[in-house]
Amino acid sequence: MKKIALLGLLVAALILPGCNHASKAARRADGSKYRVQFIVNANTNNSMSETQVRAQKQLQGWMENDLLRLLTRAGYQAEPINKVSQFSGGGGNYLINIKIVNYNPGSKAARMLVGFGAGSTSLDINYKILNGHKKQLVDKDDGVGSSRDWTYCARVLNERIIATLGMNVGK
Repeated sequence: MKKIALLGLLVAALILPGCNHASKAARRADGSKYRVQFIVNANTNNSMSETQVRAQKQLQGWMENDLLRLLTRAGYQAEPINKVSQFSGGGGNYLINIKIVNYNPGSKAARMLVGFGAGSTSLDINYKILNGHKKQLVDKDDGVGSSRDWTYCARVLNERIIATLGMNVGK
């Protein structure tokens, strides 16, 4: 039993450190970082209750902070912006414009007490990726539903956005 545990620790020590390195795709040919500016639009409107508006704004703030952290970890020079008009453009720059289309935070109590998918949360977004010449590279609808909490859904979508960005860097 001890040998199996030691083998598991050895494998983890060899594999996991490679997961935290910055993506090689996040570097330009001259070695500099690609610059990524991004905006998350909470997409609130007058027909929403105060609670819904507060939830959308909380989600927006969390996604922005998480995306900044993930992009930086991936090796990009990341910067949140408030308006698309603030995008500076130019070679090696990218804009990610995220719009929250539908958000249901679900019920934490139902998830904990009932289980089996009760109280599940869902998040649908649309995001666009533009290059520095303001040419649209990606226009994608994406969504996640889960019996976990809303931060899980937001994290999964942020990771998908970064993976999509990585496939389009240099275009």
